[in-house]
Amino acid sequence: MKLKILLLTVLAVVIFIGSYTIYGDRKEEKRKSEEEVSLSAVASGSDSIYPESSGKNNRNNPEDTYGVISCYICGEVVSPGVYEIKEGSRINDLLICAGGFTEKACVSAVNLAAFLSDGDMIYIPAQGEETVSASQGVHASAGGLININKAAAEELTNLPGIGETKAKAIVSYRNENGAFKSIDELMKVSGIGQNTYDSLKDYITV
Repeated sequence: MKLKILLLTVLAVVIFIGSYTIYGDRKEEKRKSEEEVSLSAVASGSDSIYPESSGKNNRNNPEDTYGVISCYICGEVVSPGVYEIKEGSRINDLLICAGGFTEKACVSAVNLAAFLSDGDMIYIPAQGEETVSASQGVHASAGGLININKAAAEELTNLPGIGETKAKAIVSYRNENGAFKSIDELMKVSGIGQNTYDSLKDYITV
């Protein structure tokens, strides 16, 4: 009888120890599994953050948003010619490409801060030279047309039917409303009607 009790006691102890060991192993496995899930979530979060940030930087990179345009500069510059230049550049940038003014150049004849468009022709007159005609505007586009988005008031007065008052009105309208989207938008300027537009439409561009 005592032997039977002893055997049952030993068996109970063995069962208890085995159960505890199994419970402990499962608890450890669960802890490790939770840690792996947590680490996986962190790694996943990192993967989703950095590429997005990189993409934003690429979109803000000017090199990705600007193209290349071709412009012609001639007259009193060191190296006249056609130059490829980044879109969004100004006349001053084109002038640098051409080596700058010559000693004879009338440096005040051109607005160096004006933006360039593809196909622009920039003519730099000499000192004392009569500047700006409909065929050789200081800031004429390809074909000798005057760009109404860039021409100064003095240049605009060379257009048929445009005097000093209307030229200033064009510049004021442009400053208040932004660049003209088409040449017929010029008729929105005070003082410029259909007849005036018809007389100058063949000499202008945007």
